[in-house]
Amino acid sequence: MNIQYLGFEQDLKCRKYAFRVIETLKQDREFHLSVENQAVVACKFKFQDIPDLCFSKLKRDLASENGELLPLRSSVSDGVESIYRRSLSVKKEANLTPLSV
Repeated sequence: MNIQYLGFEQDLKCRKYAFRVIETLKQDREFHLSVENQAVVACKFKFQDIPDLCFSKLKRDLASENGELLPLRSSVSDGVESIYRRSLSVKKEANLTPLSV
């Protein structure tokens, strides 16, 4: 599976991030995840960190997809802080994994 970041659109209330998911023997899908500006500011995140947050959420949701397809449009404003903290902890664990020589 390959997930491509396609960019974002900004409106007055939120940013909508677009991703294309390419899977072997399946039709490509384009997902749009929206994050309310207020949620980003309230959690003191940097806007440049949000595409990574959306990517992590989408990747996790796709991994748990069991026959029932994910909606192509969703919001990550609810629980945005917990999602972001979880993605950071996964990255830290990956950085601590010893390399085999």
